[in-house]
Amino acid sequence: MKSNRLIIVVFFIAVIAVMSCKKNEVQVKAPTITGFSPQYDTLGGTVTITGTDFNGATAVSFGGAAASSFTIVSNDTILAIVGLGGTGNVSVTTPGGTATRAGFQFPLIFCGCTSSDAVVPSYFLIAHWPFDGSPNEAISNLGPLNTGGSSTYVKGRIGEAISITNGWLTYPAAATLAGIANSVLNTSDTLQNGFTITLWAQVHTISNSDTLLKNLFQLSGTSGTPNWPLAGIAVRKFANDSMLLYGGVTNKDNGGIHPSYDSASLKGYVADTLQWAFIAMVYDSTSHSLRYYFNGNIYGNAVVGQSSLLMGNVSGSVFVQSSLLQIPTPNYATIGAFESSTTFPSTTDALPAFMTPGFTGVLDDIRFYDITLTAQNINDLYVLGGEGK
Repeated sequence: MKSNRLIIVVFFIAVIAVMSCKKNEVQVKAPTITGFSPQYDTLGGTVTITGTDFNGATAVSFGGAAASSFTIVSNDTILAIVGLGGTGNVSVTTPGGTATRAGFQFPLIFCGCTSSDAVVPSYFLIAHWPFDGSPNEAISNLGPLNTGGSSTYVKGRIGEAISITNGWLTYPAAATLAGIANSVLNTSDTLQNGFTITLWAQVHTISNSDTLLKNLFQLSGTSGTPNWPLAGIAVRKFANDSMLLYGGVTNKDNGGIHPSYDSASLKGYVADTLQWAFIAMVYDSTSHSLRYYFNGNIYGNAVVGQSSLLMGNVSGSVFVQSSLLQIPTPNYATIGAFESSTTFPSTTDALPAFMTPGFTGVLDDIRFYDITLTAQNINDLYVLGGEGK
């Protein structure tokens, strides 16, 4: 009898203990997604997801592909970076379960291509540096005339890439078809009807104070404006992973050839938070403007020919809009630095103080076209390159 009573007492104690534990358990609610914006975005784009019970989220995906990264802003908001996603559901997984919402669209490849090489007809491509184990320009097969710093080859966005430490590579004029076709101050030069520069980059910041210009690609000539870009793009990279994009173009008036670096720069910052950045600069000869794209999205416009700073003096218009673009020969392509007495053949001009003598970072698949690429062309190069094609 006592034994039965003991069993009953133990049983009730156990029941009470279990009930007490359940009472103290934290109930984890299942998440919900009430919306997301934008509904259409590309690799590297930021999507804001709204809903409930996002705390503790362990995964976010777009069309079944994991986001590159995500940040839980609050229990009801997540900022997610689109990875190699697809059209379909947006999903958020937490310890309480997985929430999904349909309607996300990943960009299509408009050209129907299977590689970056097929996005634009090959005759528009006047120089290409794939950096697959070699520094040579692929069309001419010409190597650099001068190099600085050190470089090696690493895994790239498409095949291999070149990793440069405080260095540069300067190529002969024949390494681009622009250098072959143009003549000095010729009013019908190759690039007057527009050009495009595209590339993949990992731009490094050496220190918190390292905000000097870093050249990614440019053409320069010996006459008129040594060191300055006849056509090119550079960046300033800051310690907070933001950067500014700078473009360069030239033309002439009665006073000679004029570079247009400052008036062609964009004053807004772009966040460089992904492993690779796809940067494109498009010169439109009709509007005399430069269009900048960053990771497939339009970043901004810069209309050249407006107030600018030239050689320390205020000039009303560096780029004369009524004149044609001028790319005088000989011109030399340089990757990773501005031409100077150490990088540029046949000139002793010193490097201006605000320019950096070398580039530190990784560059891949630099393409130079003598045509104004469309937004769809840029999108296709970005999506295909992001897939390593």
